[in-house]
Amino acid sequence: MPNVEFLAFHFDGHLGSVQQGHIAFSGGFGAMRKVFKVICVICFLCVSSAFGCILSKKSTTKFDSNEFIFIGTVIGYTGAVEFDGVRANGSIAPISGTYVNQTAEPKFVTNGVVVRMKDSVHLPIKSEVFEVFEYSLRADCLFQGVSITDLRDEFPLNSEVRVISKKAQLVTVKTSDGHVRLENRLTEDGSIALNSDKNDNRMTTTDSIFDYKTYSYDMNRDSYSRYLLPVFEIRKDLLRLSQTTDQSLRNKILDRIFHAPVAHDIDHGGIFKNYTSSESEYRRYFESHLRATDPDFYIQYKVYQDALDKLVKMGYTKDQAEAALGKALEKGTDIDMAKLYEASLKYLPTRKSK
Repeated sequence: MPNVEFLAFHFDGHLGSVQQGHIAFSGGFGAMRKVFKVICVICFLCVSSAFGCILSKKSTTKFDSNEFIFIGTVIGYTGAVEFDGVRANGSIAPISGTYVNQTAEPKFVTNGVVVRMKDSVHLPIKSEVFEVFEYSLRADCLFQGVSITDLRDEFPLNSEVRVISKKAQLVTVKTSDGHVRLENRLTEDGSIALNSDKNDNRMTTTDSIFDYKTYSYDMNRDSYSRYLLPVFEIRKDLLRLSQTTDQSLRNKILDRIFHAPVAHDIDHGGIFKNYTSSESEYRRYFESHLRATDPDFYIQYKVYQDALDKLVKMGYTKDQAEAALGKALEKGTDIDMAKLYEASLKYLPTRKSK
């Protein structure tokens, strides 16, 4: 199953008032994908009733070399800059499921933060100064710009910020002073956040080692910047994972990522799959994490996995076994080892006894 994360946004006109919720579904279950799709649809409908707009995006499973990841200082603001609203909104459907047809082509403008780079984690293009553009959503899922007032309030002049962003595609006008233009499209995982807490303490550096296990977040007490901190830290660790082939070093990093919060854009299962050395090692990490974070679902997963293993030991290929289990689940078979195993045999060729 694809690693999909539904994002629910409610926006009332101010950058700081965007509320974001994550419902993540990790892949790796083969034929159970259709069952999970039903769960996804149910969750999607539940969230739709509570929020104004729903977008979907892929979760983070490996290092993305196209991301600009750095810490810098706010040195100014761009002022209003036009962006390609037709391109932005042509791919976004409101909840009704219909696309928005504009009878006229209005101008879409947004504002950006000018950031002088201090320390970098990864830069696809080198530059001393970047312009980082933000967008927001209307209730009907149309992209709209962010006001200069909101940016000044959220990211004051001379404040230190953490940036995860990609090269601008929607902002079409080129800058005349050589700055590299970046943007945080809402279907991507980018963000810009203050790098200091409410007591003005610096939150992180580009080379620090983060302890996910001791991290906590209280939405009634902590800043949104603290909520976003693991998103920045996971980029640093994914880069480290991509830069080493020493599996013992990778496992030490994975041991820390194991404790990263599940409420972010982090797909633990996908990361374990990409950076473990074998299927058995992947399952050890994945099953331990699933058992720790969702024990009820872990029980169902184990029933399915045990049935799959039994069929494979009988001589069926993994693809054959997954397809048969999938059909059994589609027919409403209970998540019970014996029942699931027996039902799946109906969809498999009879094996001759030796």
